[in-house]
Amino acid sequence: MSGLDPIKLSYIAGYFDGDGSVNACIFKTGRHAGEIRVEMNISSRVREPIETIHNWLGFGYLEVKRRSKPIYVFRVNTQEDMLRFINLILPYSITRRRQLELMKEYLESRLRRGRELISYERNGRVYRIPQRPPYSEREIQLIKEIQRLNREGE
Repeated sequence: MSGLDPIKLSYIAGYFDGDGSVNACIFKTGRHAGEIRVEMNISSRVREPIETIHNWLGFGYLEVKRRSKPIYVFRVNTQEDMLRFINLILPYSITRRRQLELMKEYLESRLRRGRELISYERNGRVYRIPQRPPYSEREIQLIKEIQRLNREGE
């Protein structure tokens, strides 16, 4: 699946276990009410390890947050890339293993269910746009469990 050797994957997993996060948010209000947003990242005040991880993986993107001291962030936010990332580091993860397993189940469910074509008519023309199906009860349950683990610091 990857040209990365186990030592590099162990390094990435260790860095993720220490300085990474699995973020899941259910919007309660506004135009995104009811939507779920997920992302994963690794952050550090040191640039080199974050750039190295990004270069080894070849996906995701780098961001620099400007504060009194900059924070370097490797971010993965497409569902396909998050699943790819999880599959690479899960065998080596220790402290974030449960969050990764839950996120993997959530992402596999969302990707397996695909997109539905929603049709609507405007000014005599019919438009079809792809849209993800509504969230299943299990998907919502998975996200809430990830949020619980994040609150408890696990």
